[in-house]
Amino acid sequence: MTIRNTRRADIARAAGLCCTLGILAGPASATNGYIANGYGGGSKGMAGAGVAVPTGVLGLARNPAMGLKVGNQAGFCLTTFAPDRGFETSGTGPLANGSYDSRNSVFVIPCGGANF
Repeated sequence: MTIRNTRRADIARAAGLCCTLGILAGPASATNGYIANGYGGGSKGMAGAGVAVPTGVLGLARNPAMGLKVGNQAGFCLTTFAPDRGFETSGTGPLANGSYDSRNSVFVIPCGGANF
């Protein structure tokens, strides 16, 4: 077997593996907001860009290296989190068919920090 044929066989195997993994992959399911894009008003207002900009002591949760630029301060915040916590099932897995909703729809998440 020549090197050229070996490479073609390797490429064919890799393509077959990629196709198999693509077929086996299930659909992605996500909600909006289980991971915070920032901590504190300034950092949340930048929707994640607070990693690169010092927005105060609460922004240090995303990038602690900004502690030198923030200086000595302390801060506290309360964030409300209201995810859509319901789903419907139709004969899959151990759950009975039907619609399920959570009893809790709004959560209050405290955050705080200090830098010295």
